[in-house]
Amino acid sequence: MTNMADVGQTGGEDTTRAELDALHFITHELKNSMVGIGGLAKRLMRTERDPERKKLLRVIYRQTKFLETMSSRFLLSAQIETGEWEIQPEKIEDLYEEVISPVITVLAKGPSSSPFRESRDMMETRDPIEVTADKNFLRIAYQNLLDNALKYRHQDGKVAFDVEELKDEFRCSVWNEGPGVDPKETEKIFDKFYRSGGEGTRNSKGTGLGLYTARRIIEAHGGKMWCETEPGEWIRFVFTLPKETPV
Repeated sequence: MTNMADVGQTGGEDTTRAELDALHFITHELKNSMVGIGGLAKRLMRTERDPERKKLLRVIYRQTKFLETMSSRFLLSAQIETGEWEIQPEKIEDLYEEVISPVITVLAKGPSSSPFRESRDMMETRDPIEVTADKNFLRIAYQNLLDNALKYRHQDGKVAFDVEELKDEFRCSVWNEGPGVDPKETEKIFDKFYRSGGEGTRNSKGTGLGLYTARRIIEAHGGKMWCETEPGEWIRFVFTLPKETPV
């Protein structure tokens, strides 16, 4: 197990603990409420026949899913800051089957229209990618990166991912066609709550925590994450993942 950070000195520690407990309670209750509302909206969509009402129910469902995701990211961010989380490395027989594919199943609408199709077909023909890491946290990192790629790509723009095996680690990447960012922002976009100044980013909803959290998860595994971009054309997030995560 790898503890992420030490809680602060005595004095600030009690305040931090109280704030974390309050945040945990609020986000937990918010998430539960959003799950309930979203489930109800989804159930009503199945039986609703009026097109306008069904459209409104879809809006409600999307909004509740956004708030559910936001509450989870805020809670994880607070836990990262206070060291209240730790990775649990385990043997993963195949990184694609156990980590990437489940995330794509959630994000993609269908195999025929999925923007991930080409990368998915390529990964399915590869040998199993074996690694020792925290499966659940890697799923969070991949979901943040792939969700980001979908959100900020050009309309109908391509999305791709890749895993390259090196000597002692894997070099992973998530890429999309899109506006990218100014090269001066390639480090800032990993800052907590940072939002790029581009028009595409300003017009998209987000917490400003996805990339921050993804990088912290990869760093906790002993890896590194960075960004490459061609403004107006594409953006790529690259990270290294040791084959054996330090315990």
